[in-house]
Amino acid sequence: TMQAVVLNDNLEATLKQLDLPTVNGPSTVLVRLSHAALNRRDYWMTKGQYPMIIPDTIIGSDGCGIVVDIGEEVDQSWLNKSIIINPNINWGNDEHHTSYEYTILGMPVDGTLAEYIVTDVNRIHEVPSHLTLEEASALPLAGLTAYRALFVKGGFKPGQRVLVTGIGSGVAQYVAQFASAAGGEVWVTSSSDKKIENTILRHNIEGGVKYTQNKWWKELSKRAGQFDLIVDGAGGDSIDAFGKIGKLGSKIVSYGATRGPPKVFPIYNIFLKQMELIGSTMGSDVYDFFF
Repeated sequence: TMQAVVLNDNLEATLKQLDLPTVNGPSTVLVRLSHAALNRRDYWMTKGQYPMIIPDTIIGSDGCGIVVDIGEEVDQSWLNKSIIINPNINWGNDEHHTSYEYTILGMPVDGTLAEYIVTDVNRIHEVPSHLTLEEASALPLAGLTAYRALFVKGGFKPGQRVLVTGIGSGVAQYVAQFASAAGGEVWVTSSSDKKIENTILRHNIEGGVKYTQNKWWKELSKRAGQFDLIVDGAGGDSIDAFGKIGKLGSKIVSYGATRGPPKVFPIYNIFLKQMELIGSTMGSDVYDFFF
């Protein structure tokens, strides 16, 4: 048997003793997980605010471990390798968007908050040599989301001025790091001065403002100017401000809405400035998931 964290009928994350899984197909592998990471989606599930919730499913989308058994069609070289798991399932054939069958490891398919997991061999990759196991286990879901939002959907180019909202989130942290490392001028928002200060110190960004202050976008625009690209995972009333601080022809990439829908939508600024509002979810196997 093994221990795993499942979502019970009351949507509580509960430790449970389960049967040990076994390889269940010729291209599957059994992984003994050594590390796993939590994501915001795990929290939303406990609040009932996530689609396709099935009770008694093992939650968790990110993890890494050792391959301990393989199906008959899997290359023997995978045995005993340290691997990281790609949480995408059924992305589909179009790199521009997911298929209707798309889902993510950890709901409704059993996930990584367990001692063992069975997955297809095409979902695993060797742990990058420059990352510790702890770092690698926390990379896939948030890292994929950030990469696609910034580079693929946002079309980021070195030298652009980028606003990353809600810097306390994992995805936002990755976006800020990626944009800074790739030569961007990065600004952030947060409800916390400390989070802004920590991000400035750790990730070489220009600065930030608290979105909780009245008309925060005016201070930001005064300090930074207008933005080429805004990457947002919060939604809410900040959307209206983005229309004010985006440059002509700028882009707003939305990968989430933790603050819900906006009360006011900046439709006039969107069309008058010829801005683009672009949706983004996770990242495709081909364009985005590689080491």
